[in-house]
Amino acid sequence: MVEISRRGRFGAITAVMAIAAIGVIGLSLAGYAGEVHFLLDLTSHFKLQYWLMSLVCSIFFALSRRWRWLAIALVGVVLNGVLIAPWYLPVAQAAAPTLEAPLRVMVANVLAKNQQPDRLLDLVRSQQPDLLITVEMNARWIQDLQPLAADYPYSIQSPHAARFGIVVYSKTPLQVLPMEPIVPRRDYYLAARWQVKNRNLVAIAMHPPPPLYARYAARRNQTLATVANHVQALHAQGETVIVGGDLNITPWSSYYRQFELTAKLVNSRWGFGILPTWPFGRSLFSIPIDHVLASPTLRATQTVIGPNIGSDHRPVIVEYR
Repeated sequence: MVEISRRGRFGAITAVMAIAAIGVIGLSLAGYAGEVHFLLDLTSHFKLQYWLMSLVCSIFFALSRRWRWLAIALVGVVLNGVLIAPWYLPVAQAAAPTLEAPLRVMVANVLAKNQQPDRLLDLVRSQQPDLLITVEMNARWIQDLQPLAADYPYSIQSPHAARFGIVVYSKTPLQVLPMEPIVPRRDYYLAARWQVKNRNLVAIAMHPPPPLYARYAARRNQTLATVANHVQALHAQGETVIVGGDLNITPWSSYYRQFELTAKLVNSRWGFGILPTWPFGRSLFSIPIDHVLASPTLRATQTVIGPNIGSDHRPVIVEYR
């Protein structure tokens, strides 16, 4: 009786693992049809989770000698592994540094309702970024970050930053570059000419809406396309560009790939790993949606994820040469 019960439990576990293995493959493939429907695009963001689940299934089937199911589970491992592994491999960099000294950029989604500004202030003081991009700002946060003015005398705000927008802080001069909004009274991006080190750069801060609904997904995609075309035009003029912010998209979405292809920007994560940033505190479910990208002439020598600042996002800190 006990033996039958054990067999029944083992059979149930095997069935669950089999369903999981097939489900992961289906979800892994669904993301490639993201342009058909925004819900399919949402499935593209969890490649790391799919890989881990496939790996667990593979180990189970190997130990239980279910070879056919092992082969199926390994399909999921490979499908997702080939998209994850390259982020950890060394990448070809610019032939030589183009900056006279290291350049540090920090991106932080502060979370509008976050009541712990001291955590961000302490991080900025310890890391000393040359450029700080903050999103989800409001009037209270702008006031709370006033102590930065001593070290960061230059700052620009998106038109509605006092309500919910973007603020960029710099140690060196910033000059706003006009970009027409795609939606009135919505601050999805902010561009500036930035004088730093021995270069004149263009910095673009971004925070498109999260793709929770079809309308928001469309706006996010339109934001990405608009900024990509703007960067393409800047590159044609010989400009060097840095883009940073909470893009509400992972590198595995077809819309992200099109953004990077059109803009010809390089994600700072290459060679440093996936580095998930959201949601903070849920490591197994975290995904990389906060990004810093730059023109290929800039070389990322370090990319790290910052500590808890009281937000649901973790900051991204990048050093360029």
